Amino acid sequence: MGQDKIELLSVDLLKSHRRYVKIVDYWCNLLNLQLGWSYILDISWLLKKIDELKLPKGAVIMDAGAGSGVIQFIIASKGYNVLSVDFSDRQPLSRALSFFEIEQINSDRKFDHNYVNYLISLRKELKEEGTSLEKKSIPNKFRQRVNRLKDLCSIAYYKGKAAKFQYGKLKYYKADIRQMDYLEDNSIDCIVSVSAVEHNDHKGVKDAVYEFIRILKSGSPMFITTSATDREDWFHEPCKGWCFSEKSLKELFCLDNPGSNFRDFDTIFDKLKANQEMRARLADFYYRSGNNGMPWGIWDPEYQPVGIVKIKQQ
Repeated sequence: MGQDKIELLSVDLLKSHRRYVKIVDYWCNLLNLQLGWSYILDISWLLKKIDELKLPKGAVIMDAGAGSGVIQFIIASKGYNVLSVDFSDRQPLSRALSFFEIEQINSDRKFDHNYVNYLISLRKELKEEGTSLEKKSIPNKFRQRVNRLKDLCSIAYYKGKAAKFQYGKLKYYKADIRQMDYLEDNSIDCIVSVSAVEHNDHKGVKDAVYEFIRILKSGSPMFITTSATDREDWFHEPCKGWCFSEKSLKELFCLDNPGSNFRDFDTIFDKLKANQEMRARLADFYYRSGNNGMPWGIWDPEYQPVGIVKIKQQ
């Protein structure tokens, strides 16, 4: 896999990783899921990294802080077995059960964490708000693409049910990624995480990374996306998450002389803020609340998504 890396996720991924962008759109439409504003960059980057590993079918990949996120289902659709770890209350999506075998473990455990409480309050707000606030119209070229995907998904739904036996299994573990005593050392082939670790304080991130390193097999990688800043670390209150400097990322993820494109931060961030496709992709729920990263659907990124590659040493 080469060296550890810190990679600011450029909107250029929308073109260079177009195949993966299409896969994400396909499964989001099939499972009726919407994405956080940066997730199309995060997930397409992660999927490319997983493919580069060339893992055998049946390999075990952990999705840390998975929630109901789409990447766990895409990974399982590739024939990998997924450990889906999260400390929030969740039930398998009804549509996902049509395609995947999902087992729930430790579902009765309770966790008191600030981010869990934030999610509960946000869901309550969105439920009370309903759908009365109209989403801004999507430009025609993007709407046409969405409509084509919906047509394809209606056909793929039935084909996918028939292909269920080819997919990997998912195990839903209700657990805190900072302490995963139920998992053995050197037992996981790969770990992915989509914008989850930043909802812990710095000690919590370190604890999670140490756990990731413990359970990974020697020579195996973790691919983590989180939030980056070109100044001192700061806490993004609307999303209840930290934005990390390059210095902090190196320390928190135990990176020794990683490859990095932080020198291009300003250019990459300016392109993100100006990108029309990212703006058009903004999910409906952003238009229904002022308590999130894009209040009331106003496109104004305040931090830069970043990908971390950390490889467990032999």
